[in-house]
Amino acid sequence: MVILPDDVIIQILAALPVKSIGRFKAVSKSWKSLLSSYYFALTHCSLSTSQALCLLLQGPYNDQEMFYASAENFNEFCLCSSKKTGFQHQGLKWIACHNGIVCCLVLSKTQGSLFFIGNPLTQREFVALPKLKFQVRYSFGFYFDTINQKFKILAITGSEIGTYLIFDSSIGEWGFPRNQPPYDKYCRGWVLSVGSACYVYSPYTLYTQGIDHLMCFDMEREEWEIIHTPIWLTSSCSYEIQERDGPLCIIQVTLDEIAQAHIWVLLQEKKWVQLMKIDLGQFGFHKLKQLGVAFEELCIRPEFLIGHTLLLNIFTIGDHSELVPSWREQVGSWIVAYNRRSRKLGKMVQNARTRFFMYQPTLFTCKMEKDGKIHLG
Repeated sequence: MVILPDDVIIQILAALPVKSIGRFKAVSKSWKSLLSSYYFALTHCSLSTSQALCLLLQGPYNDQEMFYASAENFNEFCLCSSKKTGFQHQGLKWIACHNGIVCCLVLSKTQGSLFFIGNPLTQREFVALPKLKFQVRYSFGFYFDTINQKFKILAITGSEIGTYLIFDSSIGEWGFPRNQPPYDKYCRGWVLSVGSACYVYSPYTLYTQGIDHLMCFDMEREEWEIIHTPIWLTSSCSYEIQERDGPLCIIQVTLDEIAQAHIWVLLQEKKWVQLMKIDLGQFGFHKLKQLGVAFEELCIRPEFLIGHTLLLNIFTIGDHSELVPSWREQVGSWIVAYNRRSRKLGKMVQNARTRFFMYQPTLFTCKMEKDGKIHLG
């Protein structure tokens, strides 16, 4: 009988999905010990890039449910085939993900803003962080350091000015970051986490005045810098700013009858590169006048880019059913998938009420120790 060395077993099993590894733990005590080790979790994290999933928030914005779906061959049908995560909480408002750990924001009328940390694939119970007695804006930054097994959260208070707060798990308390950003009214309100960086900007300013830069906060050094956008972002187009396979990504859709999507990614050297240009002419916006509909009555915006699929949100501005009676039951919004490889549109899904987040599965879990400290491992 040939007995494989532990390092060979680790390399083989580390390529498996999280759910499968959980079943292999039942093979023997030695395998359970091996597959539960910190070294195996770290190895799995580095090899699981091909197992990317997508997390979805569905439902009313003040009380959403969390789902997950495979990122492979992602399309509009994933909205229907997605599965609920073990962790659910009334009042779930927003999430942020990094290295397989998810940070959830729950808003409570009686308890204020509550943050929960955990692994959505392996944990039904998440760890609750120290309570904040006041509300924070629902967009926040989250960073999980797998090497040191520590995490940080960057949140903004709900006041008009918006003060930045940071939670450091190595301390276990909320406090102020070492550096507050220079006052910039154009970059307040929305936080997006990409790796160890948090990008901050104001969607309101973007669509009313336009912006030409983002504020970037380094979660490790707790320092700020300005990142200029590849183009001037104005209200004449619609945008989505997200993570895509690691780097920051900006998606622009032109709001005209030509309907094109332009996509840029930010490289490590802080240089923007145009990744692709997509012709969305299949939507047939040039035929709207034949239907008695003005182009201004519809809006199309990028929702999420994953793999070769670009999800688009199409919505009507106001109820124009008196102009087009056949649309009477359809006034609202639709999600449609565009496959840039096949250049084909998928089936429209009406009123999906869905937000999408890239998620990289991990074996790391979060728990509260007896001494009150939060442990990730």
